[in-house]
This record gives sequence, C-alpha cells and structure tokens, in this order.
Amino acid sequence: MRHPVTYALAAVALFAFLSGGAVADPKFEGRKKCSSCHKSQAKSWKKTAHAKAMNSLKPNKKTKAKKRAKLDPTKDRIVLAVT
Repeated sequence: MRHPVTYALAAVALFAFLSGGAVADPKFEGRKKCSSCHKSQAKSWKKTAHAKAMNSLKPNKKTKAKKRAKLDPTKDRIVLAVT
C-alpha cells in the first residue's frame, strides 16, 4: 500500500456515505421560532426582498416573469414550492 492515509480516508468517507452520516433528518423550525429570540434581526429581515420572496409565487403576481418562464401566472406556486 503506497498511500495508507488515502485509503483510510476513502474508507471513512465510504462508511459515512453508506451509513447516512451521523445527522438525523433536521427539522425546519421556521422564521417564527427564530424570531422569538432574535427580535431585532427578525425586524430587520422583514424589510428585505428575501423576506418577501414567497409573495412572488402567489397567483397573479410577477405575471410577466412567469410568462417568460412559460409558467401559468394564475397557479398558486407556493403550494408547489412547499411540497
């Protein structure tokens, strides 16, 4: 064996991959849970475009962009994004 460290690392990586890693499925807590402790950050975040991004998925919003993307602008895309 010319590269024992390489083989050892490969074995560890393979084991981690096959075992699914040590992390269980993380639960998404959401904005409300975080905001309860991080009030000033949440207040600042609410003013950003990122905070309002899901609004563009609502029916009849951003219709030009949806038509350019060949999407039906009357459909509710929030349901599709969440599921």
